[in-house]
Amino acid sequence: MYIKQVIIQGFRSYRDQTVVDPFSPKSNVIVGRNGSGKSNFFYAIQFVLSDEFSHLRPEQRLALLHVSSGSYTNSNEYYIILSLLFKSKSNLFVTYTWLADVNASVAKCLCF
Repeated sequence: MYIKQVIIQGFRSYRDQTVVDPFSPKSNVIVGRNGSGKSNFFYAIQFVLSDEFSHLRPEQRLALLHVSSGSYTNSNEYYIILSLLFKSKSNLFVTYTWLADVNASVAKCLCF
């Protein structure tokens, strides 16, 4: 099984929806300039596959959100969407989607 697609929105340095697709079932390389979001890209993947969110304090949860203005004026407009699409050798697709808002409500979904 390998990651076929990654979707990131509102997570750390990723404000707008960013779709990275397709990945090779063999080797992949992520390159970019300093500050372009490479580390945050891998952190997003790690975050979806772990239960780290439940162990974070509220201020740490807020730090994960991308907020360009630096202030939380309207809590309804700040949210995170992280989604990983996996593909197996038998062409089975598995999607992990993680959603959270500034109020720290979270829904984790595993869909086939």
